Amino acid sequence: MHLLELPLDVAVIILATAVLVHPKPANVLAVHSTWFRIALPFLHSDLKFNSIEKLALFANGTSPLARCKYRTVQIVLPGGAADTRLWTIIQRILQRCQGNEGESTVTSVHFTMNSLASDPTLHLIADALKTISPSSFTWTGPDPENNFSCAIVPAATGPLLTGIAPWSNLQHLSLSSISFSRCKGATLLTLTPFSHPALKSIHISQGVFLAPRSIALLALQLPALTRIQLVDVYQESIWGPRVRIADIEHEVAPGVVDPELGVWEGTRRIREIVTCEAKSERLIGGDRDREMA
Repeated sequence: MHLLELPLDVAVIILATAVLVHPKPANVLAVHSTWFRIALPFLHSDLKFNSIEKLALFANGTSPLARCKYRTVQIVLPGGAADTRLWTIIQRILQRCQGNEGESTVTSVHFTMNSLASDPTLHLIADALKTISPSSFTWTGPDPENNFSCAIVPAATGPLLTGIAPWSNLQHLSLSSISFSRCKGATLLTLTPFSHPALKSIHISQGVFLAPRSIALLALQLPALTRIQLVDVYQESIWGPRVRIADIEHEVAPGVVDPELGVWEGTRRIREIVTCEAKSERLIGGDRDREMA
């Protein structure tokens, strides 16, 4: 039986799978006009880019995207993305994903790439991200997990958190290989119950210069939060102490916790939703020295 003769629901499943696994999904659409009509929404609902060149080509496109109720954007750039056009291009891509009424249809964004401290355009991160309001956002580095690197440099962290600040739809936030040093006033406390009423989970791994106080405040001020997971997160550099539950609990004081909640209830909430994990261990330095002393 020819594919065109298959029942529509069967053809949809086959073409949706073909678009996802084909190395050049546009070739699937070029076979037949019926295939094009069926498969185009699947191609535009799961946008994946693995080079600056592909990002630029899509950003400069003028034809409207297929109507999709949900849309994901995934950008994977191995190593350093040493191109000052990057964030302008990403902003154009996210703007192309807006619906006819100007509202973004992007529900999930996943970056796997490095930011560079020498990049003079990192401030554009905030402008790019403010064009969307996804329910899920992840930024991780391209290096293996056992390689402790800094994918989100301090100069990028501030604009990143500023860009996230107005995302009222955000439910899940995951940041890896990030430095909170010198964020120029933008901290995790840009996440507020007013702008992020649906935020349920925060995952931070391989983070440095993260103050326990900011985690305590998030746990106490965001009532929808059910999980804060910290994996290999340090209060200073990786040679200093990790962020531990005891450190976060220590920040629960009358000036921090809501008087109606109380210190005891505040401490109990932190113990319920916050976990601190050590996945990678050093032979010497930091906590290892303190534990062996």
